[in-house]
Amino acid sequence: MKSLLRFVGIVFAALVLLGGVFTLMWFVFWQGNGAALRATPVRDTDWKSGNPDAGVVLLEYSDFECPACKLYEPMMEQIRRDYATSVLFAYRHFPLPQHRHSSDAAKAAEAAGAQGKFWDMARLLFAGQDAWAGRADAAPVFESYARQLGLDMGRFRSDMKSLLVAQKVARDYETAVADKIPGTPTFFLNGVLVQFRSYEEFQHIVDRVLAG
Repeated sequence: MKSLLRFVGIVFAALVLLGGVFTLMWFVFWQGNGAALRATPVRDTDWKSGNPDAGVVLLEYSDFECPACKLYEPMMEQIRRDYATSVLFAYRHFPLPQHRHSSDAAKAAEAAGAQGKFWDMARLLFAGQDAWAGRADAAPVFESYARQLGLDMGRFRSDMKSLLVAQKVARDYETAVADKIPGTPTFFLNGVLVQFRSYEEFQHIVDRVLAG
């Protein structure tokens, strides 16, 4: 059992490392071509938490079916808690085409968000990723999360299928493509691409910005 857990840990660490290397390669490419990667400014339609008046904004492009995004989520939860008064956090969907349920997962989060439970649904989607990502039909799992959150199920199902929700997810995806996002998760601090693979690395980056 210990050997299996060690192997799983090594695989997970490799996924995070590969994601970081891939993002770094893109960052170097864009810098080298005189076109530093920057993000479209945060919009009213983006999901946000933290301090709306903060001078520091961390924008995340993510995919609920992305294994690396799942690994980052516990760290992101801690960051959102610890910097709730000094940083504004924003989230955009970037459902990658190779993940067959990622768009529907994004719609589930949007439908939950319509009832004030976006971040709660996001937490459940990441935590339960292994339970729905490999299924032929992920809808029953998404609905079980909605019931767990005490949502109005009729409204949830209706919003999941609504044109408005589909357009919101599509708009986020199109913005990610326009911003030339290399993969997920990708983070921008005040519009500029940043990288961190630990809580301490994030602290170093954001504390330096907060210090001016």
